[in-house]
Amino acid sequence: MRGGLTVPRRCVAGSASWASVSGMTRPIDRLVGVYRADGGLRGEVSYLLGHYLKGASCTLCDITHSPFRRKASWDAAVARLGIPFDLLHLNELDPELAVFVGDDAAMVVAETPTGRFGLLGNDDLKDARGDVEAFFARLRRALDEHEAGPFVRGA
Repeated sequence: MRGGLTVPRRCVAGSASWASVSGMTRPIDRLVGVYRADGGLRGEVSYLLGHYLKGASCTLCDITHSPFRRKASWDAAVARLGIPFDLLHLNELDPELAVFVGDDAAMVVAETPTGRFGLLGNDDLKDARGDVEAFFARLRRALDEHEAGPFVRGA
């Protein structure tokens, strides 16, 4: 057990809902991917300018989006996951989640009935190199192995 969450090793994403597997004592209610960018027209324009003119990046953006829209492979993988997975920009976070994330975006947060914990950090997302399948392989490992790492806060 790590980060206050028990995930059975036999659970495989796509074969059953992570939250509905029997024997799970603390189900994951949802995952939240937090972009390192603001949403809305102003946020999108600011990100694009920073990305193309200054080389700024958002590792989660690289995974979920092509240059012009969300990747179909992302939507398909989320549908197979069997657990709600929301994507939020920094300016869309509720105050508690904003405090939890702090300066650590981009990241993936797991929400349970008893709290939140960081499941994947920016370095984990960077390792996926914009590849949806690599991201979901890493996510499944993190769920299986309870790899909350240094991002565990208030779980």
